[in-house]
This record gives sequence, C-alpha cells and structure tokens, in this order.
Amino acid sequence: MKQNLSMNLLIRLQKLDFSLDEVVLEFEEVFKAKGLPGILEVILEYIDSLLIHNIEGVVIPKQKRECCACDKWHLHGRTSKTVKTGIGKLKLSLNRMRCSSCNTTHSPFNIFFGLNRSINFTNELQKKCCETVLEQSYRRSARSLNLIGKLGLNKNEVHRIVNLCDLDFQNITNLKDINSLMADGTGYKPHFEDQKGELKIVIGLNSLNRPVPIGAWIMKGWKAIGNEIKKANSPTNKKLAFKPIANVLITDGEIALIKGLKDLAYHEQRCQWHFIRDFKNAYVYQESGSKTQCRELQNIIGTAINNCMDTLEKKTKEDLIKTIAESEIKLQELEAHLKRDKFLKSAVYVRNAREELFTHLKYILTTGEEVYRTTSVIERLMREFARRFKRIAHNWSEAGAEKLGRMLLRYTLDKIGWEKVWKEKIIITGNFKLVLSDAYPT
Repeated sequence: MKQNLSMNLLIRLQKLDFSLDEVVLEFEEVFKAKGLPGILEVILEYIDSLLIHNIEGVVIPKQKRECCACDKWHLHGRTSKTVKTGIGKLKLSLNRMRCSSCNTTHSPFNIFFGLNRSINFTNELQKKCCETVLEQSYRRSARSLNLIGKLGLNKNEVHRIVNLCDLDFQNITNLKDINSLMADGTGYKPHFEDQKGELKIVIGLNSLNRPVPIGAWIMKGWKAIGNEIKKANSPTNKKLAFKPIANVLITDGEIALIKGLKDLAYHEQRCQWHFIRDFKNAYVYQESGSKTQCRELQNIIGTAINNCMDTLEKKTKEDLIKTIAESEIKLQELEAHLKRDKFLKSAVYVRNAREELFTHLKYILTTGEEVYRTTSVIERLMREFARRFKRIAHNWSEAGAEKLGRMLLRYTLDKIGWEKVWKEKIIITGNFKLVLSDAYPT
C-alpha cells in the first residue's frame, strides 16, 4: 500500500541580499511552526480514511470494551482532535462512526492508536517530557519543550503528562553480577509542610565497581524492601533455598537498614568513615562525654583503621592478617575502656561496628577481589539525587514521588535500561515507512 503526498513550498525573494544563516533559520521556523506538523496532519488524516474501510479487521479487535454484539458501524460525521507530539501540536479532522444497534459513537482513529479524552499526547512526547523533567524543573522543562516544537505546553500540562507514565522502572528481578550492595535514604517534603518523607534507594556495584540501579521506595520500610527484593530473586521451586544476590552489604550503620537488607548479602561491611564520624553522636550527644576526649578516641579508631590500610599497600599477606588482629584487639580494649567509664551506649556502638569493620580486608585475603570500605559511591549519588529530586517532587503525593524517584534512579545510572523500558511502550513494528524523494524547483 503506497500513497504519494504533495507539498507546496513558496520562496519569496525581496532582494538578492541575505545571509546563509537567515536561510537556515527561516527554513527551521517555517517547518517547526507549520511544515512538519502540517505534513503529519495530512498523513494521519489519510490513515484515518483507511481505518473506516477496515473496521472489522483492525479497529474493533483493538477495542477495550465492545459496545454490543453488533459490529456494523456507519459514518456519522466528523470530529476534531488535538494531539500533542514531539514535533508540534496537531489539529486533526477525523471520521466519527456510529453503531447500527446501540447507537454508540466511536472514533476509529482514537481506538486504533489508543487515545482518549485524558490521553491526547504521543508516547514519544511523554518520554521527552520525563527526560526533560528529570534534568530540571517543570517550568523550565515546559519552556525547553516549547522551544523544540510549537507545543504550547505549560508546567501543569508537563506535570500531568509525566504523572500519567505507567511504566515500571524498578530493576529488582534477575539480579546478576552484583558484587556489593549499598542503600541510603534522603528526606523530602511531601503534601504538607509539617511532614517529611524519606526516599530510600538501593543500588548494586558490579564486578567493575560500576553502580547498577535496583530500586527506589517511599511507602515501604527497609524490612519490607528487603523482603520484596528477596522474593523477586527467590527460586520458583520452594524447596530450594534463597541465595544472596550480593557478596557484601556496605552500610553506614543504620540499624533498620542492616536488619532489613542483611539477608541479601553473604557479608557485611561497616562504612569506616561513618563509624569514626558517628562515634561523636553516641559519646558526646547521647552520653554527654567531653568533645576533647571524643576527638582523642576518634584518633585511636582512625589509627587502628589506617594501620591496616598501610599494611595492605606495603607488606605481605601474613603481616596484614597480624595487623587486622592487632586493630581488632585495640578496638576491644577501647570497648572495655568505655564500659569501665560507664559509656555503655558508646561501647555497644564500637562492638557492633568492630565485628564488620574489616570485612573488605578479609574479603581480599580470601578472594583477591577488592570491595569498598566506605559508602562514598552512594553518598555522592545521593547528594546529586537529592538536589534534583527535591526540586521536582516537592509537594507530591507519596505514590507520585516514588514514581519520580524510580524514574530518576534508572535514568541517572542506566541509560540503556531506560531506553529498553520505553521500547516496550513506544512500539516500532517496521510496518510504516516514509520515503523522501528528491526535492526540485517547479
């Protein structure tokens, strides 16, 4: 099936005195405002004329709900339809049909392309809106999109288009090649100013130590998140035991996070930077210890950690094993010292961290593979993530903010996965082709 389309392009020359830039900009302006949208309107109205002759074959099978048992439709005038696309706003004049039995009116064009009153935009425009919003605010996104094509979008319309996105950007199933697991949370303002929500992020590090997005949650706690990931990766045969998806879980010491996600990894690594910094919270703020004494104790902890790293770089495997044992003894002595001085919370803090503080070194000794000893990767990610998320998700509902968080995580860390998800919605069958013949003056 082929159809030739003709277009008249009038060139007016007042005088042979103009620049090349003027020619290019004038061409761009004409085609942006009327050229490309005008051609597309003709193409779509031609497709609409084909649909009314193929109602039983291609239109009725795509109906979500049949109007009645009768499938005899006849023409019933025309209707107008405005469709917003990535190249501009289209104003179409479409055929309308009525059922001979129940008198229900239908638009074959809307049925065939899956449009309705609330959806008057294309999926490719929705993708552009989502990608633009994830980079900047809604107001600036509307301005940028209007520069690309004469769309006439405002920030509220961009907000609506993004909110209607129904794709799943989570990546919690069939997780493979995950060496380390990291998780963190960041606060944001939901509906009411006196409330504060938390966006929780889980990422993995592959064998090349590159971040892999796993998921984002707002309406679930860490325990529920851990159970969801565990269930998604459990074998279908219930007789088989669940195998952790990662080798090491690297955390900042948050108790709820550790309890919720500990089953997802074989080992745990306590972030050494957080351990030293957060010791002040237990010693000074919870138990009213001296700040001067706290700094001295922090120096002792830092020395024990740095000795191990120096040994790793300069000495043998046997020396490293010996240094790890000496550092653990120093931390045990520090724990005993805190207990004698009645700093029980600080002692418990040191004991809980000490048990998982040198996992990265023990992992190197047993496997030869390096893992992170701090949560610096996700900390850097969360700083940038929080800056962008708080700008676009302020005053959203929890469900809407969670959807945006998942979009942002996938778009930031996995562009290939982002395109793969959209391919499921922007279906390219290869059945429609346009061929541009040579352009020549008449």
